[in-house]
Amino acid sequence: MSGPRTPWPCSARAANTAHTRSTHDSPAARRALTGIAMNASIRRPGPERAKRAAFAALLALMCLASLPAKAQTVTVAAARPLSPAAEKRIREQALRHIADLNDYLDYDFNKPVRIFVAATQREFQRETGPDAPHWAVAIASGRKVFMGPAASASAAEFDATLKHELAHVALHDMFVRRPQALPRWLDEGLAVTVSGTWEMPEAWAASRRDLYAALRDGEDLPLSEITGGFPASEWKARIAYAQSAHFTEYLYERFGRDRMNEFLKGLARGEDFDKAFRAATGKRFDRVEEYWRGRMRGKSAVGLFLLGLMHFDTMIWALMALLVVLGFLRFMVKRGFGRSARRHGADDYLDDDDEDIDEWEYWDEDAMGNKPWRPGRDD
Repeated sequence: MSGPRTPWPCSARAANTAHTRSTHDSPAARRALTGIAMNASIRRPGPERAKRAAFAALLALMCLASLPAKAQTVTVAAARPLSPAAEKRIREQALRHIADLNDYLDYDFNKPVRIFVAATQREFQRETGPDAPHWAVAIASGRKVFMGPAASASAAEFDATLKHELAHVALHDMFVRRPQALPRWLDEGLAVTVSGTWEMPEAWAASRRDLYAALRDGEDLPLSEITGGFPASEWKARIAYAQSAHFTEYLYERFGRDRMNEFLKGLARGEDFDKAFRAATGKRFDRVEEYWRGRMRGKSAVGLFLLGLMHFDTMIWALMALLVVLGFLRFMVKRGFGRSARRHGADDYLDDDDEDIDEWEYWDEDAMGNKPWRPGRDD
């Protein structure tokens, strides 16, 4: 068992201190101490370490931003095989329309889309099912678009109809969590407004005519009746389409695209319809609808009259063509009469009893042209 610890004598303590100093002053000791200090500074958290961590995080964000965005994929199918050129054209049209729709709606839709092109009505009905309206020319269901044969009547009609249906696809994706929040009239009206379907004059005139006739006869539908769906009757459905399209166009013209997109985003988030509309536009929806309906009723009589005149365009053009033909025939007859007079001379047009009368006195320059020159005649 050891006894109590005896303190070092002063001489021993001094010698040990001197030995320690001499050891630390050597080059090897100084290098060792410097390495220890550097390692300690690295392990100890400080401003330098925070800067390095921030730089690493910034570099990671830059790498993520530089990654290519998910490409939009469009598949084109048909019961009867399409040519590679036709498939490519439809795919390019769809990609261009989706880009335009994302810009218009301020939305990012980049999910796969399938487009089926039917060559006959039987193929179209087989793909869409028995619940599809018999008068439909195209249908959008989920991320699928079914194009009927009527949509292929012309290249312009096919393009407009395709964009219309793709607008439905993008809107349904926007409201995928709350599909009931998007009224049917707004769904159809937005598809028409975004796709620009009424740029085709005959479609615009037909929709206006249906709407004006319904307003005149009191057959227009309250928007509350076409919120969940459209009527099964073809005539009522046409009125519903016309009302939806023109009322939505009116909303976009009055409040602008930014406010309407804000309204759509509010609905997609689950906000109440009236509250979302008032928050975005500052107006009550029922009063806006009432004002639009009264405005359209005031225009219905004049609108029907002007649209009625448009149906006589063929008759007007035919009448103008007939007048041109009659004018041309009159000109040719008149010109032929003058040439005949110059060819046979004026004697054929003078009466036998008037031989003493100057043969040029009754010359009709309008009918027979200028007087032919003869020797000895100065005029």
